[in-house]
Amino acid sequence: MPRGAPRRALALVSAGLVVAGVALVPTAASAGDWPNSVVASVPLPWALDVAFDPAGATAFVVREGADVVDVVDVASRTVLPPAIPVGDTGLGTQIAMSPNGDVALVSNVDGGTVSVIDAQLRVVIETLVVGGSPTGIAFSPDGSTAYVGNGGDGTDGSVSVIDVGSWATTTLPVGGSPQLLAVSPDGTELWVPGDANGGVTVFDTANLDAVASIPMPQAATVVAFAPDGSAAFVGMGQGGDGEVVRVDTATRTATASSAGIPLGGWLFAELVVTPDGETVFAVTTEAGLAVLEASTLAAVTQTLDGDLRPGAALTPDGGELWVANEGTSSVEIYAFEGPRITTTTLPDGVGGKSYGPATLSAVNPSTLPVSFSSSDLPSWLTLDAASGSLTGTPPPTGASYSFTVVVTDAAGHSGTAPFSVLIHDPAEVQSLAITPSASRVLQGSTISLAVAARLDGGATVPLSSGVTFSSDVATDVVVGSTVTFRHASTHTVTARWEGFAASVAIVVIPVIAGEVQWPDTVVGTLRAGVGYSDVAVSPDSATAYATGDALDVIDTATGTVRASVAISGAGGVDVGADGSLVAVTSTFSGASSAIVLVDTATLATTSVPTTGNLEDVAFSPDGSTVVAVGQSVWIVDLAAPGSPRELPITGDSVAITPDGAAAWISSSSGMYAIDLATGAAVPIDASTPSEIAFTPDGATALACDTPHSLAFFDVATRTVKRSIPLVGPAVGCVMWVKPGGLEAYVIAPPAHANQGGEGVTVAFTVDIASATILKTIPNTGFATGLALAPDGSIGYISQLGDGGLTVLAYGGPDPLAPDGDLAATGAALSPAAPTGLGLALIAAGLLVGALARRVRARSATRPSSERALRNA
Repeated sequence: MPRGAPRRALALVSAGLVVAGVALVPTAASAGDWPNSVVASVPLPWALDVAFDPAGATAFVVREGADVVDVVDVASRTVLPPAIPVGDTGLGTQIAMSPNGDVALVSNVDGGTVSVIDAQLRVVIETLVVGGSPTGIAFSPDGSTAYVGNGGDGTDGSVSVIDVGSWATTTLPVGGSPQLLAVSPDGTELWVPGDANGGVTVFDTANLDAVASIPMPQAATVVAFAPDGSAAFVGMGQGGDGEVVRVDTATRTATASSAGIPLGGWLFAELVVTPDGETVFAVTTEAGLAVLEASTLAAVTQTLDGDLRPGAALTPDGGELWVANEGTSSVEIYAFEGPRITTTTLPDGVGGKSYGPATLSAVNPSTLPVSFSSSDLPSWLTLDAASGSLTGTPPPTGASYSFTVVVTDAAGHSGTAPFSVLIHDPAEVQSLAITPSASRVLQGSTISLAVAARLDGGATVPLSSGVTFSSDVATDVVVGSTVTFRHASTHTVTARWEGFAASVAIVVIPVIAGEVQWPDTVVGTLRAGVGYSDVAVSPDSATAYATGDALDVIDTATGTVRASVAISGAGGVDVGADGSLVAVTSTFSGASSAIVLVDTATLATTSVPTTGNLEDVAFSPDGSTVVAVGQSVWIVDLAAPGSPRELPITGDSVAITPDGAAAWISSSSGMYAIDLATGAAVPIDASTPSEIAFTPDGATALACDTPHSLAFFDVATRTVKRSIPLVGPAVGCVMWVKPGGLEAYVIAPPAHANQGGEGVTVAFTVDIASATILKTIPNTGFATGLALAPDGSIGYISQLGDGGLTVLAYGGPDPLAPDGDLAATGAALSPAAPTGLGLALIAAGLLVGALARRVRARSATRPSSERALRNA
């Protein structure tokens, strides 16, 4: 920790060390052209305050911790060595430059001194002892006198009056906790915030007599004057809500307040007034940088970033605002930026067809309203000045059009951007492409659809007019380019434009009384004739990964295999938490094996060599670690996958605790918990379960502790809380726990099976809290794995032999259906059907909505999808 850090923390809780300051500049900037955007930064850790020489060539930055002042070249934004050592700084330390630029004074808040720096030689020439906890410094306009506010202990504050010629110091007792004081532009008055009553005391600089006391609604911490002296701005916020008050200097009365603007509730760090007197920057330690209109103190714009900003100053020309920012360990540089157009390209169009609306976007840091214009638009194109929307109908032939758009704000500032629009010949259009805002939604949801014309070569042109939409489900509500789904099923939505059509499948997940209805019925088989070892579903529910002779990548919406990745002896499979990686166990000879990592975007594979047979694999919840089990336990750190750790423990299945700390292993010698950090293994139970699964809260583990029972383990104590029997000739089980952790699916295979056609698999849904079986789901085949889509839309059971993937879907009632039957708008499934659902049915010449409008109409004689349409 920097040496100044403890002092900084102490200052934050001390009522006496309130940070405040004043910065005025001698020249004027154009009205409204105040610095409004960060354009650069200078890395300076623990920067506290900034002061400029009168020419604006160099900036002097005092830093806490290092207790130094750095000199920065303003033009190049570079720090000029060497740094200048000063006294003991702290949060509240300020730096001020004399009007002639000869010296800079630094108030060393933790040292009770003021360092005097020769600005030309860049060395300390005097160290002056002042009062306790000095903070604010103000020079008289002629530079002959400097005033330092000494916060003291919060009750005995004073002002040190320094004769700049002799450096002689006298003390003016004021009481309270004086902070960043200010001298009026004509030099006749000294305004000291933080008096004994928390207000502002006004002193006559000629005799240092108090001539007025101005009460404030909160403890005053900073004063800054308008350049003409007609108004003073007082900042408050010592433990309360930040506030700025504008005071008429002639009447000593408040004329405006920033009350209600979130300026932060702890410390005011600075008030900076622009040379034109129109804008006030309020720099606070909590709310960042707020910009206020000087006459009304209304917020112009705000940067609420929460970084600690203890000081700021304008360059003498008023063009840049430099802000010390401890949160970013730098000095941030703000400069004026006018409005600019942020849109860089415009969509293509088709000749003779409506174009747009294509809307231009612009930003204006000053928050003034903007308008758009162009003097060279093509004759067919119209630009809306207020919205920036471009619309029109181009000529019927292809061509390219170029033009310039100007954005202008209410103050006359402007920015320009060149554009071109490519109009394609209608003959180039080959087909349509339709993109939904979501392809999986809950029942009752609404989606929007974007349509584009696909051209020769594959380029697309967005279409915003002349497109019509329809759905194969009559109860869907189609309005413009949006569709609302009243019933659960896989819906096919079709877009039509100029004789072209395109369709997309939307999976609508059933919801009853606000609750998602999870799969509870076997509705068909996917890829019958193929033997699968395991299955997993991606976090977004869109893709299933099944292992067998290869890794099949399955689109869950259509039930089609998008790709197959060749992996020898593919066994266990799991998907990482972000869906970017799939891990597969691969055993390709008696002694050789590997953990294969598959990039889901490219399907590129990376093999981590292992030895012996591998059975199962699991990702840690954060996706950083993969654990595989077989003849050994292998732990792979994905940051360094080439060096896996091997533990001499035999394992059949693995599950990782939700906190990622341990892996529970089932083996021929019992259950073990393995600490993933140390590799230490702790015995849990002598049973040999076929699979382990955790509830999401990590409190309970489920395991088939015997061939005919399901055990519920208390994870903290690693003991069995209860056990329930599994009815049927079970030899083990596979499990999957719902994301909410209230229920689990348990699949108990038969004692014997040949090619997946012998015996009966029994699937259960289990209430975890009561340890009761809610429903039994019969199925044919020998189950080896189970996975459900996290959104509850569909489930899969992988099966040995030629059993393929059993498909689970919801088969209960839909109260919105006309006859209360969810299947009223759904499709029947044949257990042996070889095709996918949704779009696969269309490819076979069958409409999904025409299949099995009633449950009673389901028939195995119809070709249909093996992917489970749950629904409606």
